[in-house]
Amino acid sequence: MTKKTSKPNDQQDERVHVSLDQPVVEYEEGSKAFFENVAADYHKSMYNPFWKLSQSLIFHLMDDYIVLPNLGKGKQYLDAGGGTGRLTWHILETDKTAKVTLFDFSPDMLAQAENIGRELGLLDRVKLVEGNLMDMKGIKTHAFDAAVSANNVFGFVYDSSLAMEEISRTTKLGSMIGLFGIPNAYHGAFFNQTIGRYDESRKILETLRGTYTPEMPEINFFTPDGLFNLYLSSGIRPYLVTGMPVTIYPGYADTDPRFVSDKAQTIADPQVWNNVFELERGLLDSTARIDGVYQVQAARGNGLAAIGKREILVPY
Repeated sequence: MTKKTSKPNDQQDERVHVSLDQPVVEYEEGSKAFFENVAADYHKSMYNPFWKLSQSLIFHLMDDYIVLPNLGKGKQYLDAGGGTGRLTWHILETDKTAKVTLFDFSPDMLAQAENIGRELGLLDRVKLVEGNLMDMKGIKTHAFDAAVSANNVFGFVYDSSLAMEEISRTTKLGSMIGLFGIPNAYHGAFFNQTIGRYDESRKILETLRGTYTPEMPEINFFTPDGLFNLYLSSGIRPYLVTGMPVTIYPGYADTDPRFVSDKAQTIADPQVWNNVFELERGLLDSTARIDGVYQVQAARGNGLAAIGKREILVPY
């Protein structure tokens, strides 16, 4: 792949775009095919008690560090790999002055996002853009006041370093950048062990690539320190790296948005769900507020999460 210019990202107006070679194209075509198959049912996963829990924890952390401090300031957000727009709609409903660019490589997911945005009456404050996160051509340098990304997005990007550099390029100095639901290598290995895929478990730990199930495409996996370093190398000072949820994990059936596993059903009762949410939120708050400190909790999370501030100059 063609590398970017060596000009610092805070002075850069024009840049050399990435040339996608055959392995990259094949990797992302597999991911696009996956989302083509699940796009119509993707919203159903929010009826799954486990994914509702996970998403609620993401909203809590994102609000705490990014959305609420910017409330009412008319900020411009990037929802990187935003899919059907879960983060986008939450931001727009929380802050009536915010605007969001929802950037995703799947036309099928963007079509669903457009339908949802129309139903919610929020399309006037969102821009839907189809493209590759490794090369966000058409998006100006320093276009956004904050950037967020969630739900395995960086797993489906072939080169996470290039994607993170693009997020850094398109955000302003001082911007907060949050990645949530990043595939955790330790949980990926654990999950595969529970379904008898021992070779896949080993592969994930040795190569940081693999699959959760035979039906899913190969994705990237991350360690907590790897995610921390991804921030640093992209000109972003990491405030925290953590993990969530840590007391309950999904089952095999939960990997398909149409189904709910027996594990997830154990928290289906609203009172039980609220109790688990309060427990998880307390664990998240007790560690996440220790800014700049490596979070031991991260290794236990079903997914990783990180918050950082765009402030370090790096060459591109």
